[in-house]
Amino acid sequence: TYGRFTGVYEYELNLAVAMALRNELMSRGYTVVMVRETHDVEVSNVGRAQIANKYAPSEENGYVCTINIRIHANGSENSSANGALMCSPTKNNPYKIGELYEECLALANAIIDPYCEATGIKKSASHILFGDNMTGTNWSEVPTTILEMGFMSNASDNKLFNIIHEKLYAI
Repeated sequence: TYGRFTGVYEYELNLAVAMALRNELMSRGYTVVMVRETHDVEVSNVGRAQIANKYAPSEENGYVCTINIRIHANGSENSSANGALMCSPTKNNPYKIGELYEECLALANAIIDPYCEATGIKKSASHILFGDNMTGTNWSEVPTTILEMGFMSNASDNKLFNIIHEKLYAI
């Protein structure tokens, strides 16, 4: 999708936010693995989950905790749809990720409020969207969540995205 009011494409916004998040996490001492650092990378949703799975905690790699955060922006035919939300699998998910339901939900809840405070984007009325039909989630073997940062089809959200995008590219 793209910003209907600003013209910024989702893939541009997503990468700018992901790179800023990477920098912040690394400055705090975390190890960060990016699926992409440029726009010209094609990785399937399954491939993205498989990359995260390579870093699942084990004695061999020394990792004690691994999470998979996917960053996206929503779009809708309804221009009044607005707000940020998190996507999480259900506890009945038939794949391995179902066993990590509690961890996925805790991860989603840990992200949504600080994200909204930092950006000024409101939380969607139903700020946790549960579903078991996403390959990038279903193939994951580490706690996973998807941040839908808001709606690029909503004037208010999209204008805040543009401010965020401009600030990040100015850094």
